[in-house]
Amino acid sequence: MTSLIARRASRAALTLTLVLGSAMALADGEIDYQAKAWASACVTCHGAAQPVPGSVVAPLAGMPAADLVSKMTAFAEGNTPGSLMEQVARGYDRETLERIGRWYEKQGKAQ
Repeated sequence: MTSLIARRASRAALTLTLVLGSAMALADGEIDYQAKAWASACVTCHGAAQPVPGSVVAPLAGMPAADLVSKMTAFAEGNTPGSLMEQVARGYDRETLERIGRWYEKQGKAQ
């Protein structure tokens, strides 16, 4: 019985360590792969490092993180009209938007 309790406590401690570790801020120069994965959903319309040819949709590469968070928050709250972006923005919490924003800010301006 004691061994079962010890194993469960050990698993709980490992899970807590993994959860807390993934939530910690990254050091400069480290890649936030989760933010990169989230940001990849934006590429179809906003382009990656380069704007989409002929598109009127603003590129995100190089946009200050605070601007991205502000714009996405405005969409989520219904303060900025848009058919798709209102729904997309509602799917992210503030921390996630900040991480996506930092990812795009680090990409530099599209040429």
